[in-house]
Amino acid sequence: MDMSQAADCSEMDMSQAADCSEMDMSQAADCSKMDMSQAADCSEMDMSQAADCSEMDMSQAADCSEMDMSQAAGCSEMDICQTTDCTEMDKCQTGEITMSQTADCNEIYMSQTADCSETDMSQTVDCTENDMSQTADCSENDMSLSQTAECSETDMSQTADCSKTNMCQTADCSEIDMSQTADCSETDMCQTADCSEMDMSQTADCSETDRLLTVVGPTDC
Repeated sequence: MDMSQAADCSEMDMSQAADCSEMDMSQAADCSKMDMSQAADCSEMDMSQAADCSEMDMSQAADCSEMDMSQAAGCSEMDICQTTDCTEMDKCQTGEITMSQTADCNEIYMSQTADCSETDMSQTVDCTENDMSQTADCSENDMSLSQTAECSETDMSQTADCSKTNMCQTADCSEIDMSQTADCSETDMCQTADCSEMDMSQTADCSETDRLLTVVGPTDC
């Protein structure tokens, strides 16, 4: 296995759960032929984080079918839907596109062109007229994935009260990159608690570790 993070995972890349075969970055059980899947029963998906999501790309919610990650204008259906009942949304890289990741988020854009200001890729409820600019003249937030309220100066923050954080998915995460749990300081992709100075660690009490891949870490983790 390559970067397997769970037990009984064969021929996987960055698998994070058990019984996941032929997967890439799978984080749940019973997920076959998936890339970065984080939920169970998700087949033939890319970066799926929820259950019952078939033939999707970066889907993070349930019951989102036939979605992809289109990078051009005039894309139909959905791209990167992270909640239920998100229809006719796209993740194009030009203009007039939508990347809603929660329910009741209308007119949310994921533009990757110039002259985009304020927020980008908001994932919270009732977020309208937001942009995700990845090019020039984009002030304040670039690729902000805020899924909750009170996330200031955050990059891809998905929870509340996460300031100056990159992809923080829980509360009280300061100066963390892709942290998904609480009390993880100076961590890169830490998904559990008490993980300091780690890179993509998903278990607890593993200090100075690079890409810890098992649920029960080794003695020298």
